[in-house]
Amino acid sequence: MKTELEVSNPQPTAGQKIRVHRYNIRNFRLHKMLQTISRTMLFLLEADSNNASATHTARDSRNIQTALANVRSEWDRAKMYRDSPSGALEREYSILLPEPSEVQRMNNQKSQCVAQELYNLSTVIAFSDSGKLQQWVGEGASRDIETALSIAEQVILETVGDGQVGDSLVGFNVGAEAADFSILGSIAPDVDEDRAGLAEPSAGEVEPSVVPDTPDIASKLAK
Repeated sequence: MKTELEVSNPQPTAGQKIRVHRYNIRNFRLHKMLQTISRTMLFLLEADSNNASATHTARDSRNIQTALANVRSEWDRAKMYRDSPSGALEREYSILLPEPSEVQRMNNQKSQCVAQELYNLSTVIAFSDSGKLQQWVGEGASRDIETALSIAEQVILETVGDGQVGDSLVGFNVGAEAADFSILGSIAPDVDEDRAGLAEPSAGEVEPSVVPDTPDIASKLAK
């Protein structure tokens, strides 16, 4: 008896395209921070955890914390070497970040929370005044970036843990338990319509104030 095997090369099915926005930034160190942040957000969209609604794997948690540690290290370098020479030619870099709507359509609640924190951090970095400089990080940008990074680190640690062996039911520290909404299946559209956009601070129609104007001229105040 002879059993023949028909051999073929695997042909993976292409995944869904991820829509991204392009941002420009000149600061060398801040650009390196954004590189890691962007790659982490793309990883979250493709990670195994994003196939589930509430479950998060310890391996994904460890990878997220490793990426965050790299961002923190680069931020420490940005502060330490802010006065380093940059050369005669100015460099300008591009950075691709997932569109806000891509973050909103994520399946996994915990991964989505991480991506949202990282997206907020990325906008603080990308739009900081020091983003236009080659190396220098000014006082205002330092305060804002440090605050945004510290918040992201704390919230992400609370959400997905550090992925190390722990005392939880699953035996690993994977953060706070997320509610299981799998009984709903796929919600289409999702409760937030999977939509988020970018707007300038003054965008939108001007709405009337509910507070009446207060006279600010001494002669009017006296009446």
